[in-house]
Amino acid sequence: MGLERTESDYGLYMLKDENEVKLLLTVCVDNLLLIGPRDICAKVAASLQETFELTNMGNVKHLLGVEILINRPRREIVYCQRQYVLEVLKRFHMENFATGVQLPKRLVNLLHWCLLRACYDHTHYAQAKRVLRYLKATSDFGLLMNVASGDEGRVAAYSDEDYANDPVDRRSVSGYVTTLDGNVVSYASRKQEINALSTC
Repeated sequence: MGLERTESDYGLYMLKDENEVKLLLTVCVDNLLLIGPRDICAKVAASLQETFELTNMGNVKHLLGVEILINRPRREIVYCQRQYVLEVLKRFHMENFATGVQLPKRLVNLLHWCLLRACYDHTHYAQAKRVLRYLKATSDFGLLMNVASGDEGRVAAYSDEDYANDPVDRRSVSGYVTTLDGNVVSYASRKQEINALSTC
């Protein structure tokens, strides 16, 4: 078949023709996603079908809990977790923002807030409810990825820091943003462990 596993991600395979990537294949547990022209995807799928039992689900609509909306004429993809948010709201009986609902500790765990303190108290429950209200209000929001003309495959990285600007410990905060075709793909911001003089 000619698929090569990438060094950067062992769940990502490429089909190349000389130096041009013709197809991407992602693997996550028992989910496969083929990305490329329809004819090449069909050939690779048929070849995989000879070895493995596969179910062709058609164009991707959901993957690993994320809803994927594709607008081909506008060259846009929107990633949205609306369904997941609605399931969490339903699980904790908050579809209609019921008042006086006693939220269990597992809600705090679900939101990864268990690292805040050893003991859960009413403030954690109030914070968790506030997060769920926010998620419900923004459940239709998504991450838009589009390709502007001339930007195809363009990766850009930006970084900055505020030197010794924390009024308490005088530590610097540094951060970065990485974009692909003008769309944010990774970012981070954190306080530095030591205070070092940064130079350009």
